[in-house]
Amino acid sequence: MLVILKEQEFTQNNIMAPKHIELINIIKRSSYRFHPFIFRFYPFKEGLLSKYREELLWGFISENKNIKWTPQLISQYEDLFEWEDRIWLNPSLPISIDFIETNNYNVNYYDLALNKGKHWDSQFIYHFKNKWNWHYILLNDSIDWTQKLFVDLDLFKKRISIINGKTLWTEAFILNNINKFDWFFLSQNPYLPWTDELLEKLKPVWSPSFWNGITINTGIPWSVEFIERYVETDLKTDLALKWSGLSLNESIPWSPDLIERFMGKWDWDVLSGNNGVAFTIDQIEKYKDKIIWKRKHPNFGSLSDNTSLEWSEELIDTFIENWCWDDLSKNIGVQWTEKMIIKYWDKLNLNELFRNPSLPWSFDFLIKFENEIFKAWSMDSHTENCRQIIWNNIFEDNLDDQMIDVLLS
Repeated sequence: MLVILKEQEFTQNNIMAPKHIELINIIKRSSYRFHPFIFRFYPFKEGLLSKYREELLWGFISENKNIKWTPQLISQYEDLFEWEDRIWLNPSLPISIDFIETNNYNVNYYDLALNKGKHWDSQFIYHFKNKWNWHYILLNDSIDWTQKLFVDLDLFKKRISIINGKTLWTEAFILNNINKFDWFFLSQNPYLPWTDELLEKLKPVWSPSFWNGITINTGIPWSVEFIERYVETDLKTDLALKWSGLSLNESIPWSPDLIERFMGKWDWDVLSGNNGVAFTIDQIEKYKDKIIWKRKHPNFGSLSDNTSLEWSEELIDTFIENWCWDDLSKNIGVQWTEKMIIKYWDKLNLNELFRNPSLPWSFDFLIKFENEIFKAWSMDSHTENCRQIIWNNIFEDNLDDQMIDVLLS
């Protein structure tokens, strides 16, 4: 039964401040929208877990990084966790070889491969080497790969486009094993010690796929001279940088002069949404007929969701009829203010806007736009970053065990 709390019920006994009463009532008015925040982030102690084990949503609890998980605590509630697709991603689990092998848990090695906890070392990786999904584990940037691990596990032909380690990539290691690597993947890896000299030493493995990787590689020492030396021309098409990939690369030293210098070459379908290109108002006016204002493809952005523009009311007003307001509403580069939200209210996509982590999230903001926020929030419609920001700004300092008792009882 929904119970709305009255201030006098608490203030008579000096139990809670009016602000906390208001927050409790907001949560109770639409509790299912707040469960993903409370159950994912509140640092529940064992007493609360035990008291409300039937009320808690254990799928969300399985993801909670702020609970002090111990082997004993996990054993106590093992029948309630979502072992298949949630808990093994939790970096706060006390993961170890012993924890896995001495308990009869259903281990999801796909998720475990992506877990960013502190358990990763050579022994742990070797011990379960026949269990890993190598595509996933090589995406895990919390692992400090070594040359010995790399060679012993024969990773040369794996998808090694982002694998890294403090001592992994040296020029000697790369050149000594030059013919063992899959250069389709390795040429994309930004962590290699890329220089013009190394690139020339790799000539024996140059191929069209090698240059496709180099084109999108964010670790290359990009310069105008580098582009002119290696870019595709009418006479050089295969072993060369590709203009479409360059247009996508955020790490190129983008400047008005660079864009103008190769004006007829850029792929504007991807350049428009390149978050490394901070187009000015003058540039946007100059190229507005080339610019893509609305996203054409899920993998490529548009100018409306380019996060690097110098977003301001002046910029928005200057091209107010050109923007794709769906893209603009979810643009995390715009520093939205209440004034801006009210000003553009009729144009904004409110469902997208109120799931945007760059909004000025606060308790007062939640109260002011409560109805619209409730309409926008579905059961679990936020990105991890957005959930974390909303928790930090609204809930973290305003919830305690006493309030959790009120909410769950």
